[in-house]
Amino acid sequence: MPTLRLEFELDSEVYPELHAALSLLKSSRARAERVRQLAAAGLVWEKVRLQGSAAVVEPLPAPAPPPLRCAAAGPAVKTSSR
Repeated sequence: MPTLRLEFELDSEVYPELHAALSLLKSSRARAERVRQLAAAGLVWEKVRLQGSAAVVEPLPAPAPPPLRCAAAGPAVKTSSR
C-alpha cells in the first residue's frame, strides 16, 4: 500500500489548542494516530463544506407505497371439523 511520510512543525503560539492536545500524548505512535484521525475528520469536513451534506449523507430511500386494499370478501364460511 502506498504511504506518505510527513514531518511538520506545529507552532504553539499559532495553534495552542492543537499543540497542547498533541503534547499530552507522550508516545510518537499515539501522536501519529491522532494526527491521522484529525486529518480524516478534516477531509470529511472539507468535502461537506465544498459539496454540502449530500456529499456524505446518502439520500433516504423513497417511502414504501401504501398496502393494497382488497375488496371486502363475502361472509366467512364455517367449516365443519370431523
